[in-house]
Amino acid sequence: MADPRPVRIREFADAVCELLDLPLAEHHRRTRVALPGLSEHQWSLLTRDHWYADDRVWESTGVPPGPGLAVRLAEAADWYRELLLGQDRIRTP
Repeated sequence: MADPRPVRIREFADAVCELLDLPLAEHHRRTRVALPGLSEHQWSLLTRDHWYADDRVWESTGVPPGPGLAVRLAEAADWYRELLLGQDRIRTP
């Protein structure tokens, strides 16, 4: 995620759920329904925080890391709504 600081997966999920007016438990349920083939290992990769040093990427590309999660999420709000609420496979299990 193009953010100047690391963002925990829970912080990101909470922000998306707030944006969609969706309880976190319902988000988890819908994610499992939408991605039924995920192994426990794959689920773990999606739901646990992983930290990577990214300062060299920003330096090498000369691209700034961005304004942060809140700004980027607000910019992408319509996309998230359409993607996550506009598909029948997500909306109804």
